[in-house]
Amino acid sequence: MIQGWIRELKLEIPSAPESEIESLAACVNPDRLKNNPVRLEQTDISRIYQQLFHCIEEGDINANKELRL
Repeated sequence: MIQGWIRELKLEIPSAPESEIESLAACVNPDRLKNNPVRLEQTDISRIYQQLFHCIEEGDINANKELRL
């Protein structure tokens, strides 16, 4: 989904090393996400960043659960 929007808008697909993605995910404050209707765990946040930075495909069979944004 995210990658589709990036392609549709003809934007450059961002990339980042895995260590940077984990660092970004660790900086997310879970208390600030409490008003989100979908509960996000740390692994979910990491997967969102991985999808955004093109480290995994959105339909990756190795993903634990499917995220819908």
